[in-house]
Amino acid sequence: MRKAAIVAAGTLFAISLTAGVAHAEGSFTSYASGWVTGKESRHWKKNSSAGTTTVQFSGCSTSNAPGFRYAGVQFKKEISLRPDPILKRHNNYCNTSNFGQPGKGKYYFNYSNLNGNDAPRAYLNVKKITVKY
Repeated sequence: MRKAAIVAAGTLFAISLTAGVAHAEGSFTSYASGWVTGKESRHWKKNSSAGTTTVQFSGCSTSNAPGFRYAGVQFKKEISLRPDPILKRHNNYCNTSNFGQPGKGKYYFNYSNLNGNDAPRAYLNVKKITVKY
């Protein structure tokens, strides 16, 4: 009886350690070549309210513009028959943008500015983009 109680307590403890961990629902990788401001990423569907959404850039550069310092990124929710709201903005310094737990829905992000300037001729190149949701 005592042995069973110890095993049950150990199992309950292990479950409680993993209960708070938000597991990613999905992810994808891509790249950007010659992106101009306003250009959208691929859209994705989040079926769960749990888990955070992140966008990671690596290998960032520009064409036809001054050097890369950061890219302005707007995280948006796709809404039918209405303008898509901007949920969060982030300056991505060729690192990870964390957009929190946006809930269920369809999402995407767009490239909004380069180094704080809306420059339509500033082509953004990102060797690897990893989205986790």
